[in-house]
Amino acid sequence: MAEEHNEECPLYPNQPLLEVATEVRFLDDLMVEVYRPQFQSKIRNEYPRCQIRKSTSSTLPQYRFKKNDDCAGVQWAINSFSYQSRKYPGASHFINEAMRLFELTEKLLEQIRVTRIGWRYINAIPFI
Repeated sequence: MAEEHNEECPLYPNQPLLEVATEVRFLDDLMVEVYRPQFQSKIRNEYPRCQIRKSTSSTLPQYRFKKNDDCAGVQWAINSFSYQSRKYPGASHFINEAMRLFELTEKLLEQIRVTRIGWRYINAIPFI
């Protein structure tokens, strides 16, 4: 009989993943600036901290909304959305949260023209 997986803990508790991120790139859309306050109000309870950073590829800033403990965050810019988690909760939980946040983006922007989707995994490999 297979063991049942608990969603609260990763399937592999000793996994080497330190951080996982996904990014969706799309054609520049200035409506991001218009809908930014609405997006923030929808995620404010989970991601209350806001940081504003200048992008190297644009004069418009990137907005980063983070959890209080800095374990996860969302980035919004005129050409991208990303979600990152520093405490990897397992694929199922990570994908569900990334999709929930991206669906909020899609509903606000309506006609996103996606140009690229990417995933990044950062592993810790202990050496003796």
